[in-house]
Amino acid sequence: MEAFSRLYLNNYELLKDKNDVYGVLISVFSESDKIITQEIEYEEESTKVRYILSCKNYSDKLDIMGFTLKKAYDEFF
Repeated sequence: MEAFSRLYLNNYELLKDKNDVYGVLISVFSESDKIITQEIEYEEESTKVRYILSCKNYSDKLDIMGFTLKKAYDEFF
């Protein structure tokens, strides 16, 4: 069975991967952010797990984990 992971900002897809999840991206979410749905696509049933969090809350959690805008800037410039 294949599994896909994607990260969206609003409706814009930022990242996607097959059979893997970007660990640091998912570590920001908690169980209360998780939504599980059963869907049928092309006559096949699938389970979709979504984590939904506002950009502000996601940004705040990244800051707490030490992933700050300043550190990103220092790393890349």
